[in-house]
Amino acid sequence: SSRTRVTNMMSVPFPSVPDRVVATYDTLENAQGLKLQTFRFETKDASPVGLVWLCHGYSGHSVFSWFLPSAPGQPHDQFEGGILANLVDAGYVVCTLDHQSH
Repeated sequence: SSRTRVTNMMSVPFPSVPDRVVATYDTLENAQGLKLQTFRFETKDASPVGLVWLCHGYSGHSVFSWFLPSAPGQPHDQFEGGILANLVDAGYVVCTLDHQSH
């Protein structure tokens, strides 16, 4: 798997995803002109069965909410085993974004 840095949008490297997963990172400009980081995950080889939109909680962000830590207290950098991986492996396209002020 490859580790992708979302250039000029995130201050830390984005967690690795397995080779079977296509991860797309982009921005969406809101009504106030702020650019919000967006994420899309899907499998490479299957037709999607549906779309799921995940929304993180207050004071959260996409990496913290949808990736798992490798050990308690460690950074959330593990794709496997979490809800994001389970949904993608079930054939869903999964989208999320980092909400304003989070």
